[in-house]
Amino acid sequence: MGAGAISSNAPRLSTFAAFLFPLLLPIAGILLAQKEGAYDGLGLLLLLYPSLLFLVARNYHNTIRESLGYRFKNQALLDELSEHVEQLQDEVAARQETQAELSALNETLEQRVSERANELQVLYLVSSILANPASPLEEVFNAILMSVLSSWSDERETCARITFNDECYQTEHYQDGPQKVSVPIIINGEAVGAIDIVYLAGGPSDESELFEYGKGSLLEAISQDISSNIEHRLSLEERQSMEVQLRHAQKLEAVGQLAAGIAHEINTPTQFVNDNTHFLREAFADYGRLLVAYDRLVETAVDGPIPQIELKEVKELAEEIDIDYLKEEIPQAVEQSLEGLGRIARIVQAMKEFSHPGTAEKTPTDLNRMIETTIDVSRNEWKYSAELITALDPALPQVPALAGEFNQVMLNLIVNAAHAITDVAGESGEKGEIRITTRQDGEWAEIRVSDTGKGIPEAIQKRIFDPFFTTKEVGKGSGQGLTIAWSAIVDKHDGTIDVESEEGKGTTFTIRLPIMQNVVS
Repeated sequence: MGAGAISSNAPRLSTFAAFLFPLLLPIAGILLAQKEGAYDGLGLLLLLYPSLLFLVARNYHNTIRESLGYRFKNQALLDELSEHVEQLQDEVAARQETQAELSALNETLEQRVSERANELQVLYLVSSILANPASPLEEVFNAILMSVLSSWSDERETCARITFNDECYQTEHYQDGPQKVSVPIIINGEAVGAIDIVYLAGGPSDESELFEYGKGSLLEAISQDISSNIEHRLSLEERQSMEVQLRHAQKLEAVGQLAAGIAHEINTPTQFVNDNTHFLREAFADYGRLLVAYDRLVETAVDGPIPQIELKEVKELAEEIDIDYLKEEIPQAVEQSLEGLGRIARIVQAMKEFSHPGTAEKTPTDLNRMIETTIDVSRNEWKYSAELITALDPALPQVPALAGEFNQVMLNLIVNAAHAITDVAGESGEKGEIRITTRQDGEWAEIRVSDTGKGIPEAIQKRIFDPFFTTKEVGKGSGQGLTIAWSAIVDKHDGTIDVESEEGKGTTFTIRLPIMQNVVS
C-alpha cells in the first residue's frame, strides 16, 4: 500500500459519525411523534445506539491501528526514497564527470585521428612516389621532402633535408639548426643517410620533447619505406645485372658448344681457298714463263720473220704447262675461292650478330634475318642429322624485339630439334627434317619450329618449361634452354610460346610476338 493510504483512511470515523447522527435524529423525532409505541421505538433506538457506538469505536480503533501501521511503512518508504534520491544525485554527478572526461577524450581523439589521417595521407603519397622503381632518386627524394613538410601545421616554420650516400637533397631555404629531428636511413643494416626536419621557429623548448613534437614516428615510417624501396632497387639492379651476365654466359656457352662446328664450317672453305691459292700461284708461274716466250717472239717479229724453231719452242712450252687446262681451271679456282671467302665472311658476320649483346630496349627487328643468322651459326649441329627447310614470309614486318634474346631462343629450339632427330636416327644415318616458318597473323608475328624427332611424352609436356627440367642424359642438358626461351618470349616480349608434340612423330614449337607500330621498352 502506498503513502496515500493514511490520508484515505483517516477520515473514516468522522465521516461515519457525521452520517450516523443526522440519520438518528429524524428517526427519533418520528418515533416521538407517534403516540403509540413511541417510547418503545425510542427505547429500541437507545438500545441500538451503544451498539452503533461500539461498532463505530471498533472501526475507529482499527482505523487508527491501520493508520499507525501505514505511517511507519510510509516513513520507511520515505527513507528509502530519500536514499534512492541521494544515489541518483551521486550517479548524475558521476555521469556528468564522466561526460566531461568523455568530451575531453573525444576532442583529443578527434585531434589524434586528424593527425593520424594526415600522417597516413603523407605515407600514402610517399608510397605512391616510391611505387615506380624506375624514377630517379633525385626526383623521388625531392617529392618526399615536399610531402613530409605537408604533415606539419605550418610549412613556413620548418625545412627538410635528405642525405644519401654523400648526396644531399633539401627544400628551398634550408638551414641547419639546433631544433632538429633526424631519423637515419638504414640500408642492409648500415646507416647511409638521414631525413632531417629543422624547426626555423616555434620549436619545442625542451629537447626531450623534440622527437615527439617533431612527429618522429612518421619520419621513422618514411625512413623505413625509403630503406625498403632502395633495398628493392639494389636487389632489382643486382638481379638484372646477374640476368645480363647469365644471358651473356649462356650465349658464350652456346658459342663455345658450337665452336667446334663453327671451326669446321670455317675450315672447309679455308682449305679449298688455300688449295686454290697454291694452284693459282703455280699456274701464274707457268703463265709467266709462257709470257716471257711470247715477248721474245714479239721482239723477233719486229726485226723480221719468226724462226720456226722459236715457234716450236713456244708451242712446246704451252703444251708443257697445259695452257688449255689452266684457261679452264683458273676461273673455277677464282670462283671457288671467292665463294669460300664469302662463306667465311657470312659465318663470321653471323657469329658477330649472334654474339652481340644487343640493347636493353626492344628495337625493330627483322626476325627472318635473325633466324637465318642462327641457322648459319648452328649449321654444324644439324647438317649431319637433318635437312633444314625454311619458309620465311618476306612480307613479315619488323617486330619490336631484343635481338640477342630472340637469337638465343631460336638456337635452343634448333639444337633441341637436331638432338631429338639424332636420338631417333641413331647410327642409321637417316636424316630427319627441321622446318622453320614465319608468317603474320593479324597483330602477331608467328614463328614455328617443327622437327621429326622422337616427340615429347604427353605426361611431361607441361613441365618442359620448368627450370632444370630435362629429358636428356646427365651431362647433355642443363634444363635451362626452354626455361630461358619461356622467360625471353613471355616475360620480355609479352608474347607466347606453345608446344604441340606427338611421341614418335615429332614436335612443333609456336612462338607469337606482338607487332606494334611503336617500340615499347
